Amino acid sequence: MIRINKLYYGLLALAVLYVFSGCTKSGLSELKKKNLFSLNIGKIDNAIDLFQIPGKGFAAKNRVYMRNGIFYISNGNSNKLMEFTSYGDLIFMLYDPLMNSKPVLLDSGLSGGEKTTRRAVAYNFHQIGEVVVDSNNSIWVEDVVSRDKYVKDKKRNIVLKKVVRHFSREGELINYIGQEGIGGTPFPYIENLYITVHDEPVVVTRTPLEWDIFWFYSSGELKYHIKIDNRHLPNPSGDNARKGEIGKIVADYNDSILYVAVSYFKDIIDPSTHTRSGVKKTGSYIFSLDLRDKLYKELIKIPGTEQLKEVVGTKELKIPGPSYELMGITKNRFIFLLRNEGVNKYRLLIKDFSGKTIGMRIMTIEDTALYFKYITVDPSGIIYGILADDKEAHIVWWRSDKLLKKDEENK
Repeated sequence: MIRINKLYYGLLALAVLYVFSGCTKSGLSELKKKNLFSLNIGKIDNAIDLFQIPGKGFAAKNRVYMRNGIFYISNGNSNKLMEFTSYGDLIFMLYDPLMNSKPVLLDSGLSGGEKTTRRAVAYNFHQIGEVVVDSNNSIWVEDVVSRDKYVKDKKRNIVLKKVVRHFSREGELINYIGQEGIGGTPFPYIENLYITVHDEPVVVTRTPLEWDIFWFYSSGELKYHIKIDNRHLPNPSGDNARKGEIGKIVADYNDSILYVAVSYFKDIIDPSTHTRSGVKKTGSYIFSLDLRDKLYKELIKIPGTEQLKEVVGTKELKIPGPSYELMGITKNRFIFLLRNEGVNKYRLLIKDFSGKTIGMRIMTIEDTALYFKYITVDPSGIIYGILADDKEAHIVWWRSDKLLKKDEENK
């Protein structure tokens, strides 16, 4: 009886420790989410418009960018850019007067020569999207040119209409950049927008056949331009039967380097008919591409190409396991990877450039209750974003940067 009691209490103690340590079924600790503030869904000053037509995706981008604890929300549905404190106080807004009524919470003009820190500035946007903010707190935001300035690219059969507008902290338009620099030809579709520690904007664009990356000096002059397509990617295994596909391209914050996430696939040949019966994923890698010499270098192989067994009827089938996707790379060069772990659960994996695992956590994101989701990682390693249900949009973060600090302390 004594032995049984000891065993019982020992197991009970372990169970209690498991519960209070925040571990999940996978045995990993959970990275807790914090709701910083919430916005009503609608058209008023401090609300975000996320309405959409049932059965159709969002026609416009809705993004958030964080710098020094300030959140810049680009609301494409209303063509307005809002600046909030981490407590949810609206302190600045750039808005299209054709799609928004005159703000009532912010001053839209100075009176009596007095200065105000809470202002609204009108600008006739066409379709805003990605947004970044530099060290001078000036804003770089994606927009579309007026229809009469569209450029037809006959060779690639696409329409060029995207630009990046540069505004001062006070909301004054400084200029806009296109492909050649200030006032240049519009870009194709903008996939992402980065700003380096040197305040150099990097515009990552893509077309049906290739990725087009434009790297500019802080002045807006073009520094580098490179095209990347799936046919000219490095092949780590030397297997020419494998085909590479670019998943994401990320800019380095310190140097003129791009990071390219590539997944490789191979045809499955039916041995009985010798015909193609499907495609299987054979591996994923992250490469660095130095823009000075245009040379690729393999950084890490992304884990997660294992296959899972699933029983269907009387047959046991092998299906692809969940894949990690590249979220981003911090300014201290930690690689953030995320993969789905089932309903409302994700696994975060952080690695350094040597392939060493720095941290691994489970993240809960209530996809089943969400109306809209956008998450990203900032240069310091904080994961943040917008999670919206049918009533409110929540600005949230996960303090994943603390995992990096623990690693640095152990060095």
